[in-house]
Amino acid sequence: MSLHHIRVKLVNIHQSNDQIHALLHKDNEVQILLLQKPWFGTVVTTRSDTDPNGTPQWGLPINPTWKLFLPKHTPDNTCKAITYVRKSLTDSLIVINRLDHPLSMPNLIVLDILERDQVTQLDKTTLQLINIYHPCR
Repeated sequence: MSLHHIRVKLVNIHQSNDQIHALLHKDNEVQILLLQKPWFGTVVTTRSDTDPNGTPQWGLPINPTWKLFLPKHTPDNTCKAITYVRKSLTDSLIVINRLDHPLSMPNLIVLDILERDQVTQLDKTTLQLINIYHPCR
């Protein structure tokens, strides 16, 4: 797939788990979803003999047909900008999550997208996507 055929959608989710799942399941024309203010909550509860009530494990919605990219963050940060890329796109293009980028933070994610034949020329990014959440004050 060439880069001029990629469809990108930017959506402020307003912390809605249902909206994320709806986009991941129903939006077949989009290859990249840039989401802002995503839902982040309990995705599973781990239980054991020593902890029968369980410990909630927090995370973001996942889907087997999408790859999730997160910005640079610490365990106590909540990401405000995330990106989903269709796995079929990652089969034909290289997607690099630029966690080393000086702008990378929980509110901003930087992705470089390269054609597969440019892998040896990493300084020649074909497309750079920046997803930033700017909080209203």
